[in-house]
Amino acid sequence: MNLLFALLVGLLIGLLARALYPGAQRFGWFSTILIGLLGSALGRLLCWVLGISGGPGLLGSIIGALLLIWVLARIAEIPPDEDQRERTEDEE
Repeated sequence: MNLLFALLVGLLIGLLARALYPGAQRFGWFSTILIGLLGSALGRLLCWVLGISGGPGLLGSIIGALLLIWVLARIAEIPPDEDQRERTEDEE
């Protein structure tokens, strides 16, 4: 039961972070759950480093997931979707 709850929370955090991050991301359900779980862990680490007691909470977890998506986008240089490329070419 705890594993199921952790997966659902990871999915929620991952979905919220993906919705807030600008541009399209090509992550599946499994990747979204991992981003949410690892983002929560990163948020907890950041709270510990900054001396914030009580853990990251929802906001800290989302911030951690956003940072993780940003790092992944920089490492992989994820190209935009086809629709976004067409819009960019039309604007020029």
